[in-house]
Amino acid sequence: MSFWPSRREVLGAGFSLAVLPTLGFARRSPSSFGFHYFSDTHVSLNRNIEENRAMLREMATAPQSFAINGGDITDYGWAGEYENYTALKKEVSFPIYEIPGNHDVRWSPLAMKAFSEPLGPPTRVIFHEGVAIALLDSTVPLSHYGHFEAKQLVWLRGELEKVEPGTPIILATHHWVGRDSIMIDNEAELLDVLDELNVKLILTGHGHSDLDWDCDGIACTMNKGLYQGSYQRVEIDHAASMIRLFRRTNETPTMTLVREIKLAPERAKRPFWPVIGQDGEVMRVRTKASNRPTHYRWNQSKWTPFPADSGLAMPPTRGQQRLTIRKGDTSRWSISDFPLEREGILGAKWKVKLSGGVMSHLVLDDRLYVSTMGGSLVAMEAETGNQVWEAKGLGYAHSSPVLSPNDVFVGRSDGSLTCVKRSNGHMRWSAKTGGPVYATSVVAGDLVVLASGDGSVRALEIASGREVWRYDLPKSDTAFVQSMLRAADGKIVFGAWDKCVYALDQHTGKLLWRVPATEKSFAYSPAIGSVVVDGRHVLGVANSNSLFCLELGTGKTVWTATADGDKFGYSGPAVDAKRGLIVAGCLGDTGQVRAVDRATGEERWMCKVGLTVYDSSPALNSKYAAIGSVDSTLNLIDLDQGQLVDQLRLAPGHFLSSPAMNEKLLFAATYSNVVECYAFPS
Repeated sequence: MSFWPSRREVLGAGFSLAVLPTLGFARRSPSSFGFHYFSDTHVSLNRNIEENRAMLREMATAPQSFAINGGDITDYGWAGEYENYTALKKEVSFPIYEIPGNHDVRWSPLAMKAFSEPLGPPTRVIFHEGVAIALLDSTVPLSHYGHFEAKQLVWLRGELEKVEPGTPIILATHHWVGRDSIMIDNEAELLDVLDELNVKLILTGHGHSDLDWDCDGIACTMNKGLYQGSYQRVEIDHAASMIRLFRRTNETPTMTLVREIKLAPERAKRPFWPVIGQDGEVMRVRTKASNRPTHYRWNQSKWTPFPADSGLAMPPTRGQQRLTIRKGDTSRWSISDFPLEREGILGAKWKVKLSGGVMSHLVLDDRLYVSTMGGSLVAMEAETGNQVWEAKGLGYAHSSPVLSPNDVFVGRSDGSLTCVKRSNGHMRWSAKTGGPVYATSVVAGDLVVLASGDGSVRALEIASGREVWRYDLPKSDTAFVQSMLRAADGKIVFGAWDKCVYALDQHTGKLLWRVPATEKSFAYSPAIGSVVVDGRHVLGVANSNSLFCLELGTGKTVWTATADGDKFGYSGPAVDAKRGLIVAGCLGDTGQVRAVDRATGEERWMCKVGLTVYDSSPALNSKYAAIGSVDSTLNLIDLDQGQLVDQLRLAPGHFLSSPAMNEKLLFAATYSNVVECYAFPS
């Protein structure tokens, strides 16, 4: 394995090591046993250590076969935090198996290396005394939200097909499933894998709450963080054919029984039954036909009482709609997807399947270029979606494609920048660095400049891939770049996770200026929304609710804008030169998109799209701004009035990427493994 393992390599290693038989499924009767489950330890460099130590020592006083840590092991995924955690592990005698959480990958480019070296693979199946326990990785590098990569679901299906029919199965995953707020966008695909299996319990974390609910007939549970005094004990009682779930909290510091779950199979294949919409359309929903639901909802809207006779009210948006039904307050039954056609400005043109989801920006010229989380770079005809070429095996791509007249460049999670021919996608060269290349590179003359997770910025010859110069950010745990680099006026400009915006000399790599963009901690850095160079100015956003304008020559602040309500944060700015506008999305539940005056930073308009905007940055043409909401929704805003003029849902998947468009076509992609094209009226 290379010095920096790619996400695919780490997952591959996890898969090859996944089946860890202990006592296995021997022919003798299995023995009863117990294990502990906890999550969200949030071990920092100097916080939450004693609190976790006390809980682990308390845990050690009870008999157990092993324990599972359900993620957010560390605060930021830094090596020193893992050293503190592994030191805590050594103080107890029982084995602990870990899965990663979003905090373990969100702010560290070396996260998977830092996790896997001391703790092992992020996915595995433990076969123990007649029970299969699957540990799943729901994280996405540098992301808050959850997703199961297609390869992981294929692996899970294969592993669970090996168990004897009727075997009790328990799952553990950091992000929850089956709750009102969707954290794992393809949780429905997970439920499809589990259908007809004897899945009894799903253990989750992330929410820092002590909760219990049902999802599709499966018991689900969550606990607060271990440092908050909460953990659970799972007891498998074969004699009584029962799983007993106990919880300890600071409020109730003795183990308390919270649930009993029968070990024997209870779930049959769910039949389809018809649901009728108000427009008379019949939709087939897979659920337990013998029980009438009490509520339904479309997408992530509010729950509505299930009608006794009349049809379901249809959602206001168009496109792919997700219907969820439930009985009572805590039992979700079914998730089904239906297309809903309505008139709008945008007309569907084509849809193409990809090898993975999309986190990056789509890139458009005469063709559309897409880099995927599945490890491919695709060039396709913009008008038809027909594939021109596909470069495969590149590893998880967070970075966007970068074009020169003859080549396309893409950063790779294995620590490489790869150059392929623009004509056919054939590799010309690949240059290795000391960390994953999550940042999007920039072409500057005869150089391509990249930023690596090892804290370096490097310039390479386009012709050969030879390194010309290297600049190292001041050494720290936050010395890395994940957004786009920009080239202008002989300078390379970018924002970093150490709170600063940088300008380097394009020819030598010499530091020209470095200015902080926030007075808060590194978590508020100008690091996700990419800076934009507009004439003699640098425009960018920091998560401290700041949209800023700096002098390109000196880095001095020209103006700073803040937002009321949703705040400036992760969505990078786009410039509408004709109107003198800067447009950016804002962080918050109402999905506010703002336009400010290019010269002064004063607000010109604000549009509420109604759904959370996160990493997606706006694309502009002469009339409209297009931006993605996390809930699979594409929003189209009129640039003159700041009004939402069209809104449609794409194939289900978190929408964190940035769309691309020209005067005729708009392109968008989500985690759904699909890229879609829409046409403006001619």
